[in-house]
Amino acid sequence: QDVGVCNIQGVIKLDPAKVVIGKVPNVQDGGSRTTNLARLRKQVKEARLVGTLGTEALVALRQTGIAADYVHGVREAAVEAAYCGLPMLVVCSEDKVSLLVQRLEEENLDYEIVDLRRRIPVSPKL
Repeated sequence: QDVGVCNIQGVIKLDPAKVVIGKVPNVQDGGSRTTNLARLRKQVKEARLVGTLGTEALVALRQTGIAADYVHGVREAAVEAAYCGLPMLVVCSEDKVSLLVQRLEEENLDYEIVDLRRRIPVSPKL
């Protein structure tokens, strides 16, 4: 329903949110097959919005049964979400991380890179 609002004064200051970049291995390094899906699910639960950059990232997210809020214009969506104070997770193929980081740094926005590669235990040598 539409509601008319008038005579508003002042500005509500929003603190920018941090963008979390969930790094998924490129297909040459195993792609979604070598992604820690449990850790990915945990990261999604902590975010308000989720976007994907790259095929491997999209496939990994789909394997969790979770749909992305953004699959197009994700870099700009991450910038806008951060400015609006909305925590966003960008599930990102490894080869796309630098493009996203560059855009976030242009805007002086805070970000964190989380490696979603599944760790394979190393057997001790006998």
